[in-house]
Amino acid sequence: MNQKTTYYISFFALLYALVCLTFALFLPATFQTRLDNILFPIGLIHLIQVFVLNKKYRFFIGAFFLLFTWFLLAEIIAKRTLSFTSFNYIVYMLKWPVIIFSIIDNPFVPRTKERIYHIIDGVFLSLVAINLFILINPNGLGESLQLLYSPKIEANFVYFNEHGTFRLVGTCMDPNNNGAIFGSFFLFYFFIRKKEAWMFVLLAAFLILMTQSRTVFIGVLIICFVWLIYFLIQNKNFKKYLALIVVGCVLTSGIILFSSNLLSLFDGKAFLSYSFLRRFDNLIYFFDSNQLNQIVGLGVVSDPNGQYGFYFDSEFIAVLFQFGLIGLILWVFLSGYLILFFKMYSERSQFLGKYAVFVIIVSFTNFTLLNSQFGVVISSFIGVCLLIEEKYRNTTAKKNPIEQA
Repeated sequence: MNQKTTYYISFFALLYALVCLTFALFLPATFQTRLDNILFPIGLIHLIQVFVLNKKYRFFIGAFFLLFTWFLLAEIIAKRTLSFTSFNYIVYMLKWPVIIFSIIDNPFVPRTKERIYHIIDGVFLSLVAINLFILINPNGLGESLQLLYSPKIEANFVYFNEHGTFRLVGTCMDPNNNGAIFGSFFLFYFFIRKKEAWMFVLLAAFLILMTQSRTVFIGVLIICFVWLIYFLIQNKNFKKYLALIVVGCVLTSGIILFSSNLLSLFDGKAFLSYSFLRRFDNLIYFFDSNQLNQIVGLGVVSDPNGQYGFYFDSEFIAVLFQFGLIGLILWVFLSGYLILFFKMYSERSQFLGKYAVFVIIVSFTNFTLLNSQFGVVISSFIGVCLLIEEKYRNTTAKKNPIEQA
């Protein structure tokens, strides 16, 4: 393949990633277009190019192909056929590495990490502006905008009119996705940008609390608490940070007291709620099925409520039901491998390793890789951070030829 053709493929692959990110973060789900579907084959060709030419990423890409292959086989074994709808659903497993490597290995991306940071800041502040507009709700316009992104009149009535139950849905279809997206930004700014972006950290934390997403809150809290303990142990002069920690805890506690969904984590009601207990019932239902279905799954289920009387409100349960124990083991293997792979990158592993843990935690009660919105965000953050690391390492190598030798 000549250089000109390779450049065109790289350009349209990056365009595909940008289109997916724009659709996921800023356009309502009701907005229909086929542009991403048209560009996907070009992104896939670019991914195969990276697989062939870059040995370092072969196992990384191969892990996604392995998961994709098993999902296809599980569908065929369970249903003895493969419909276009099911294939389109399973292809999501390839969409994510396509986005990741459209960003990493591409000559059209910005040449400095500072420019990349500015782009991320612009995306973040745009999302913040939309969410704050909905939150402030001037002359009822915020509620109208919320209905555009999440056309659930009965849910939005509760969110906007009942004290303590308001949950900020933002540009997503539900508040949990919105919380997961801002959780991603929070971890990025907290572990990579640090002191220079403390205002962004506070903004992201505030909006996470406004979504009242319990799993996102727990995920961020666990990761930050473990980091804080490690930091205090390593930093002997930690007393100067004590006042800041206390103030942060007081402010967070004050907001939680006025948030019924988050407060339920502390009074125990969250663990007795219908949605929490229902997940255990779903697992019991699955393990009551025949042995073959437990191993390979039931295949793609387009309408779980219509077929089984309940929704798949967890990535783990969705994978288990549709692709069996083998599918879930491969999914966990992929997640574990990504954590180990990210540890190879000394500078960014602080974010990427913790981010992989965050995705796993969120997967217990929400969709992640099987979610068309959050999956794009996950892929984009992984791609951007690996890109920054590659450029940083290359720059360092050029400035320190002796160390490189």
